[in-house]
Amino acid sequence: MEFWYRIKVNKHLKIGNVSLIDVVVVMAIIVFILLARRFSAPQEATAAPGSITLRYTVELQKKQPDFADKVQVGAQVYDSQRGYHIGEVEGVTVGPYKEDAPDHDELIIRRTAIDGLCSVYVDIVAQATVTDQTTAIGEFDVLIGKEIYIRTKDFASGGYVVKRVVEE
Repeated sequence: MEFWYRIKVNKHLKIGNVSLIDVVVVMAIIVFILLARRFSAPQEATAAPGSITLRYTVELQKKQPDFADKVQVGAQVYDSQRGYHIGEVEGVTVGPYKEDAPDHDELIIRRTAIDGLCSVYVDIVAQATVTDQTTAIGEFDVLIGKEIYIRTKDFASGGYVVKRVVEE
């Protein structure tokens, strides 16, 4: 306790030659550096850009049956919102579009096909960067369940990523 009595704090908040503000600034810098090191990606987790083949499927719902004819295998695919190149069409499949509908006879909800509509599944292949934290094609992150707006020279539509396969 005797030590604290010997330190004299003058009216400019200085203890000897060091200001109290100087101490706070140095502590803030140290905390910032520690947090930056803690949350930065480890160097061994990064991969060379475009080093891994990624195949993913986008489901386009509520489409007319002739929509699948517009999707050409081999067409270049772009993110229609940001313009990123996100792959090449590898294949197209068509399935029935289904919605939940009440079954009044059995008092349950059933998935039933809607007449005149279909779901189009577009298979896309691209070279991606895969790390522990992300799977990305350039700046575009590929996540299952992510809503995506795609376009080629023949069509543009929105859907969801429903399948993703990483090939090493």
